[in-house]
Amino acid sequence: YFLPMLSFIPLVLIGGPHLPNPFEAGYNNMTAPNGTVIAHYQPPRDVPTGGQWYWSLPLAIVVVFFVPSAILGSAYILKTRILAQEEEQQELEEGGGSYQRPVGVEPFLRN
Repeated sequence: YFLPMLSFIPLVLIGGPHLPNPFEAGYNNMTAPNGTVIAHYQPPRDVPTGGQWYWSLPLAIVVVFFVPSAILGSAYILKTRILAQEEEQQELEEGGGSYQRPVGVEPFLRN
């Protein structure tokens, strides 16, 4: 939409818009040059499933609100856990872990 807007602004400034009136006869002409109608669209009068509505309001609310929230929440939790694990791994590799054994205390496991 941005590029057509950029081309439309100079046209309006230089010469004004020359747009056809949509209320004129023949604006949305669907006839062949010989005058026969090519297509005539008649919208259906009932719901596509034969008059019975095919979704419920609670289902629509769940789909619209809770599914995106669940996806984004799961992605956020997963991201924070992965970042926490990476930071912990990096601290262990650097040797400056957050836990340091007090001096003079023997480890519990012996050979």
